[in-house]
Amino acid sequence: MVVGEVRSERLNMKGENYLDDKDCRIVTHFHFDPKEQIFKFTETSITHGRSRFTFQGEVQYSEHTKTVDLQTNSEGLKLEELANLTSGSLASQLGELNMTGKGNLSCQISGGFSKGKQPKVDLTMEVTGAKIVLLAMDHPLKNLKMKFSFLDNGNKGKNSSSIKVTDATFDVDRNHFKLTLLTVNEFLSPKISCRIEGKLNLRSILKSVKQYGVESLGGSLATNRLDLELRLINNGNKYKVADMTANGVIKAEGLTLHLSDQYVRFEDINGDFELRGQNLIVTHVAGTLNNTELQLESTISNFLAYLISSPDGQATATKQLMMTANIRSPYIDINKLFPKKKTAITDTHTPLVLPANATLNLTANVEQVVYRDFLGDDVELEMDYVNQIFNVKKLDMNTMNGRIEINSIVNVTNIDDITFNTNITAKQVDIDQLFYQCGNFGQSMITREHLEGKLDAAAYISSTLIKKQGAGSGLQNYYMVKEEDLYVFAVVSVDNGELVGFEPIERISAFINIDALKHIRFSKLENTIVIENKKVHIPAMDIKSSAINLTIAGDHGFDNVIDYKVKIRLRSVIASKFKRNKNNKDEIEDDKEGGIKIYLTMTGPIDDLKIRYDRKTVNEKIKQDFKDEKAEVIQIFKDEFSNKPDIPVIEDWEEEEEAEFIDWGKDEKEPD
Repeated sequence: MVVGEVRSERLNMKGENYLDDKDCRIVTHFHFDPKEQIFKFTETSITHGRSRFTFQGEVQYSEHTKTVDLQTNSEGLKLEELANLTSGSLASQLGELNMTGKGNLSCQISGGFSKGKQPKVDLTMEVTGAKIVLLAMDHPLKNLKMKFSFLDNGNKGKNSSSIKVTDATFDVDRNHFKLTLLTVNEFLSPKISCRIEGKLNLRSILKSVKQYGVESLGGSLATNRLDLELRLINNGNKYKVADMTANGVIKAEGLTLHLSDQYVRFEDINGDFELRGQNLIVTHVAGTLNNTELQLESTISNFLAYLISSPDGQATATKQLMMTANIRSPYIDINKLFPKKKTAITDTHTPLVLPANATLNLTANVEQVVYRDFLGDDVELEMDYVNQIFNVKKLDMNTMNGRIEINSIVNVTNIDDITFNTNITAKQVDIDQLFYQCGNFGQSMITREHLEGKLDAAAYISSTLIKKQGAGSGLQNYYMVKEEDLYVFAVVSVDNGELVGFEPIERISAFINIDALKHIRFSKLENTIVIENKKVHIPAMDIKSSAINLTIAGDHGFDNVIDYKVKIRLRSVIASKFKRNKNNKDEIEDDKEGGIKIYLTMTGPIDDLKIRYDRKTVNEKIKQDFKDEKAEVIQIFKDEFSNKPDIPVIEDWEEEEEAEFIDWGKDEKEPD
């Protein structure tokens, strides 16, 4: 028997160093055959720390033959000693692990040493009652039981080794898990396969995910079987997931997720999330997002490839993130769904921007949508997202006692300058509600107090949303319409309307001293409105009322500088109240029915208007506007409304021989 103390400076296997500067105690019984150069060991043990290994077998080490055939065992091996027995690089990676428990180990080492081979290692270990604490986790793995095996087939090179774990069970914070199979192959670029089942209380991992901005987490995720395969690459001293596939269903029950700095609150999420290869299929998922009830069905192709992509969110070019989704909801309040971020200048909502390397096909059906004062019912949405462009194919809803249909193209390639092109069709929309629900479109020149009636319209709108920096430190950026880029072409028709207290008309009323202009009722108003170069262009349009007919044309600047041409035709009962004088006698025309025609121009800023009589200029302007409008309407309808077959018919303007006034019935009183 030989008993001795030795110190291991280094044991090198396949480029990895083991037992660096370690003390060991050896007790051995062996027989040496000098002829065959064979050592035969019996009753041999090596003790390192509190770990004791027994050996038996033989080693041949001659000039021509170097072979080994050894069997080693260790009972009650303490897991906390494993880091001292592993290679230096693996020990450093296990540094964040605190393991306790015991295991029984058995290892067979057999084979010869040659240029391309070395002995085969076949190791198995059974672990029971183990506990593993990972510093990043809130709760340890307890009651770990598993069968572990390590196999090295003897080929020189790290990819000759594999690890297998079977029949593993463990608990995490009263959650029980079963790992029926885990394999690790090709250590140079490890391939990991595992099969797991269990239920996870999400509160137990809150500490681990707080670094990602998670404020609170609750509910559970459960699976009866989830198969997972990963391929890792060595990135310096750390491994990075290069590829991942999974198959199985994860069931969410009562899931809650609050993000601390993203204004996101998921509550009571229930449903199935099926992983199929690299794809995610969402079925029967319902819950609330920021107090909004939602139901979701979705398929996300290449979901796992995107999940493991680089931090900038770009998946590989060959594996584009492709999403289809259908959303249903009884009620969506956009103010709550996408909470606004306050700035010193304005309240703004962060635009929805998806990754550049992504596609989306979205349909939505919402019974009612609210945004500030806007209210829409029976909302239907069809939208695509490709190459950083949103294509809203359909956004239809009942609203404002009528119906609105929208399609739009929104380009977010440059997030600082978002461009959009939009077509809107309105059918029998209540104008009072239109101005109220749209906040008078952010202006005060003409508001819901000034105009009433039913609106039919077809409009094309294009412009750019530019990002503005919030004033002061810590304030959010916001978006504003670039006024110089704003272009609007709208064909409008108003039925049974009223024009009340509109300031430019009231100025005319005061100028000609006719109060009837302050409140005008009309049966129909039709016109084509164009907005460009920060001006509203109003081609000649007729407003026919019971006692007064107006024809108006001109421009209205965003700076409230106007240039209007106005023809007023007064019925006889009103004409008699008009006072002629030397300044207007040459600009006034009498008609055959006792009425008169008055021609005016209005120019200058709204708070300092200059009004004067000008028959020639007004007539020429109105006649030219009708001529230009006819050609422009037809061309723009062909360019922008190709999917709408009804092109308006616009006749050439001619001076009326007889006045056409609207008769409102016997109850209608003539103005005083």
